[in-house]
Formats: sequence, C-alpha cells, structure tokens
Amino acid sequence: MGNSSKERSTCPGCRAACGGCRPCSNSAEAGRGSLRGDPSEVRNGAAAVGAAKEGEAYTGARKHEEVDLGSTTVILETWPNFRIGSCAWPSGFLLAKALSEGLEGLPVVKGQQVAELGAGPGLPGLVCGKLGAASVSLTDYAELVPLLRQNIKLNGLEGNCSALALDWPLASQSSLAVARRPGSPLDVVLAADVVYFEEQDPLVDALEALMAPRQTVLVLAYRERTSSDRLYLQESILPRLEAPRRIDYGSPEHGSCEIYIGCLR
Repeated sequence: MGNSSKERSTCPGCRAACGGCRPCSNSAEAGRGSLRGDPSEVRNGAAAVGAAKEGEAYTGARKHEEVDLGSTTVILETWPNFRIGSCAWPSGFLLAKALSEGLEGLPVVKGQQVAELGAGPGLPGLVCGKLGAASVSLTDYAELVPLLRQNIKLNGLEGNCSALALDWPLASQSSLAVARRPGSPLDVVLAADVVYFEEQDPLVDALEALMAPRQTVLVLAYRERTSSDRLYLQESILPRLEAPRRIDYGSPEHGSCEIYIGCLR
C-alpha cells in the first residue's frame, strides 16, 4: 500500500464498503476476514506489530498459499500479525487475476518495465514477472521490502523482479522517477487499493514523479471505501489522465472492483 507519516483513526465505514479483507486478518468469520483497521493505517504504521524494518528479520507468523489465477499460479507469503499492508487485499487479487487472464483493455506487460505502488505482498507485480515483463519494481514501505523479496524468491523471479522502498512524498528522488531515467521511463505503473482521500497529495506526487506523460500507463484497481475516496478519485486522479478507460471486473470469491487505465496528460 502507500506511504505517509500522519496518524489518523480507523474509519468505521471501511468494512461496510469492501466486506472485509482476506482471512489473514485473523478474523473468526468463516471464509472471509474482517478488517482490523482502515487500509490507510498501512501508511502510518499504527497496525504494525514487531519489527521488520529493511534489513531486519520478521519473526512473527507467516502464511503461505498458492494463488491460482487461471493461467498463472503465484506462491504468496503474507504476515498476518504484522500490519494490514502485509496481507493481500481484494482489488490486488482481482487485478492480478485480470492481468493473468489477459483481460481485454489492459496493457500487455511482456517485455515492459513495470512498477507497482503500495504493493504489500506484491501479487499483481509478481504476475507481471511471470508474464515476462522485462523488469518489475515492487514498492512499498521499507519494512515490507523483506516480504516482497521473499515472494520474489518463492516464485523464482529474481531475474526480472526487485523490491524497493518508496516513500510517496519523496518519489521524485527514487530511481524509478522519470527525471532519473532519461530516455527510459516506466512503461506501466500498477496500483491496487491505494485510493484514500487522506493521501491525495502523496499519491498524486508519486504518480506524477514516476509516470511520463502520454507514455507511462497507469493501471489502477479501485474498490470504494468511502464517498470521500470516490470524490478524490473523480476530482484528483482521473482528471489527470488522458481519456481514462474503466473496466468493471470481479470474481465470486473476491467481489468486484473498478480498473482504470490511462496515461497522464
């Protein structure tokens, strides 16, 4: 997920908006987990348990599963007792499945340079690695980089995937920024479950830093959490895209999401 330092309280409407996250949230409900906090907590660390800063070992519980995405299977490790960002969220599963299936309207990632923002365990980006992307940069908080590296290793994708810490407000200083990749900007930027009205400036900063106008394609998977998020999407993100396209996509297991595709103006 993303990055910001300001603490804020849990939004009571989140579970009503999305129906809860995956079972790794330690819910007692059968088949589906309940949220232990707002997804935006991933950005301020309020849900963090233990230490897993970059370079340190996470020693808590680990969950492994084989995620069948049709033409692609991904081995995914999650850390259920660490923070919300160390679990997989519904829009991430749906975006990964849509990419795996080659859903019409999505960019072809084979041979492309791809980055995923707020990757968490990195499922969509890992799928791109398996589909033959030239390079995939999985980004999130520094403390989630070890989890991303582990999932890259579990899937044998060390050749074309890497894990990087990315602080959204400082994205212009990243090696992924357009200004630091003269003549070779990213081809595709993926993002799932990252639209929170509290993060307007940081997310917009990151998109503008990493995307070359009219060249880099944004693939954004969105599931409504609050009406404020919808307003932020409609007023702050979509207007920055040139003729954005929307695809509604879903599955019986994970519900539905909206996928937006477009380039910066």
